[in-house]
Parts: sequence; structure tokens; C-alpha cells
Amino acid sequence: MKQGMVLFILIVAWLLGAASCGEKGTPAVSTPGTQPQPTPAARAAQGWEGVVAAAQKEGKLMLYGTPIMPARREAIFTAFKERYGIDLEFTTALGPEIAERLSRESRTGLNIADVGMSGPTTIATAIKPLGLLETLEPLLILPEVTDPSKWHGGKLPFHDRERQVASLAWFLSPSLTVNTELVKSGEVKSYDDLLAPKWKGQILLNDPTVGGGGGVWFGFIMTHAMGTEKGVAFMRTLARQEPIVSRDHRQMIEWVAKGKNPLAIGINQEPVNEFLKAGAPVSQPRLKEPFHVTVGSTNVVAFKNSSHPNAKKLFVNWALSKEGNSLISRAYGIASRRVDVPPEGVDPALIPTPQDILLDEDFDKAQSEHQKLAREIFAALLK
Repeated sequence: MKQGMVLFILIVAWLLGAASCGEKGTPAVSTPGTQPQPTPAARAAQGWEGVVAAAQKEGKLMLYGTPIMPARREAIFTAFKERYGIDLEFTTALGPEIAERLSRESRTGLNIADVGMSGPTTIATAIKPLGLLETLEPLLILPEVTDPSKWHGGKLPFHDRERQVASLAWFLSPSLTVNTELVKSGEVKSYDDLLAPKWKGQILLNDPTVGGGGGVWFGFIMTHAMGTEKGVAFMRTLARQEPIVSRDHRQMIEWVAKGKNPLAIGINQEPVNEFLKAGAPVSQPRLKEPFHVTVGSTNVVAFKNSSHPNAKKLFVNWALSKEGNSLISRAYGIASRRVDVPPEGVDPALIPTPQDILLDEDFDKAQSEHQKLAREIFAALLK
């Protein structure tokens, strides 16, 4: 009996030792889930640090886009390099030229471009159809970027259904600019007031047959402000007012400011802002028709199979972060899409309101048809 009891105790002891230590030379297996797991914020921080380190090893970022002012470009590029030590090279050209270059490089197996910044129409009609853009969402790492509550409207600022285009900022585009010494306050309350006989031969009109403020205004009248039937009738009557059609935005605002012409339609907002800040006798009256909200050239895209994938991811996150977005918003002088970036230095009259209409990608894609219609209506006035 004693021998049996001893044998039993030895067997139990051996089993307990094997369970706690495992086989000789093999560490014990811990129970899954007992180790503390990193929080989502911690995982994001670790991922972000890895991206930054890898991007710095790549050392360069290739950005393709439409032309921007040198001071604006310098402010953005310098800040990015000072922050991360990465050189940013910018290839600039008009929309169709950028698209042709991207297409040519893709056909020859050259994937040079990492990211792009351009206007929404150029992206929708010239770049996106090439099939070279990737979905942005998988590139987004920073919690402050992916948190919908950080953005106006409670959703990330994607401009398209495929989420390949993110808009960093936006602004109200009044379209009508007047000389306050020649146009009395309240004299023009609606676009219909421009059809009065006194304005015949006096109106400046940015060419609505091409991209730019005039073309966007024409399309907006057709799709939102009036609708196609009323819009076409309005435009035909406006053509009989013999407006002076021009593509020179700077010259147009100068003529209005100097009183050569009392009013202008469709001048790009940037040169108008310069004259407003300088105290020129110009204003942009609020009309009964809604105004459109545009995102300008503050749209970011990422290209597939790029040369510097980590630098690409880094730039996209930085541009959408509070830090990068604040800088870009100030450089462009328009309001950020982020709720935590105050519109410092932005004209309050240009900050979007709920009554104004944000143009989307469907509008951008329809621009070619709008421009075709504009060429037919204003054919006699085009040089």
C-alpha cells in the first residue's frame, strides 16, 4: 500500500511539473489574451512612426499638379521638408498636359508621380479616367485624420464615391464682382437684374467655354441656381447684352476696380481677394440665388505603384492633419474642411453657409457638356 501511494504521488508531481514547465528546454505556453494589448491610438502611433522612418529613408516625394502661386508652393513645400526632412519635387502643367504626361509615363512603365494636387474638374475629367489613382482610405493612419468628428458635416472630406480624392479646404464663390462706386448697394439683387438695358455692353464675363470661374458659374446656373430650361433662356438673353468675354482674370478685376467696367462675372476668387484686401472699391454682393461652394485646387490624390510609397502615405496624412491642413488653408487663403482649424485671415463672406451648395464630382464630370452649350450660346462673342 505504501509503495502504491508513493508511486501515485510521484506520478502526480511529474504531471504537475510538465504542465508548468513544458518539456525539457521548451518554455511554458501562456494563455492567449492574458498579455496587455496596445490601444488603437498606440498602434496608430507605432504605425505612424514606422511610416515616417521609412519615408525619410526614401528621401523624396514627387508631386504632380496644376500651377500654383510661387509663395504658396514655397510655404507648403518648405514646411513639409522642415518637418520631415524629405525633398518635395513639383511637376506642374495645365490639367490636360498633366494627364498626358501621366498616361505616357504609365505606358512606358514609369511610375514617377506619388501624389497630386489639382482642381476637381481636372481630376474628374482628365486624371481619374486614366485609372492610376488609388483609394485614399487605406493610406490614412492618424486618428485625427480618420475621426469623422474632426470634419465639417461629420464625415471625411472625400470628393468622390470611390474615395480617391480628398478636399482639404473650401470657399464660397459669389461669382459676381461689382465696382461699389458704379453699382449702388441693392441695385443688383439677382442675376436677372443683369439683363437691364443699362448694363448692355458693360458686363465682363470670364469665358464660360473653358475651365475656370466662368465655366463653373455657367454650369452652376444650369444645374442648381436656375435649372436647364430657365438657365438656357437666361444665358441667351445675357448674350444679347453683349458682355465682354475674357480669360484674363487679373485684367478683369483691374478693370472693375478702376471703373472701366461696373461689374464682372466668374472671376477666379484669388485675384478678387487681393483687391479686396487692398481696399479697392469692389464687392461681391449676396444675391437671391444660392452661391456655389468649391474646393479650388486643394484636392489631394495618390497614385498607384508610386516611386516613394511611404513618403506618399506620409504626405497624405500630413495634408489632412490639423498641422498640415492649417498651413495649406492659410497658404490658399480659404477655409479648412476641418472643424478644429479656425478660418484665420479668411474673408467671412467667403466661408460656406448651409444655404450654399457644395459642388460634387457629378457636377465636375458634366462640365464638358456645359462648356459645349456655352460655346453655342456665346459663339458670336468669342474671339
